[in-house]
Amino acid sequence: MINLFDAHLHIIDPAYPLQMNNGYEPPVFTVSDYEKQRAWQNGGGAVVSGSFQGVDQTYVTNALRQLGSGYVGVTQLPSTVTAEEVTALQ
Repeated sequence: MINLFDAHLHIIDPAYPLQMNNGYEPPVFTVSDYEKQRAWQNGGGAVVSGSFQGVDQTYVTNALRQLGSGYVGVTQLPSTVTAEEVTALQ
């Protein structure tokens, strides 16, 4: 079995609002779509937040819960975020 780490992936779940960025709205690509596409069973990856997803982290935390412990989130936060809010994302 191959054990790899996907260094950059986006999860685009229609259950969470998107913000058009310069007229671009990405196609849907859910955790289920990702799991069907990946070529390995074990490992992990980095779910990267896109500008079209704004700063609400709910979609990231939901995707990470579904994907499991080998996955991490890379996100953008507003300058007003508190230390407590950052800690809650762990």
